[in-house]
Amino acid sequence: MSRLPATTAQLRVLHQSFSQRLLEG
Repeated sequence: MSRLPATTAQLRVLHQSFSQRLLEG
């Protein structure tokens, strides 16, 4: 799980962006 820290960070950012977009509608 901690073998891909970069991927995890990217996924986290993508998730945040996705959540914001959904909230904005």
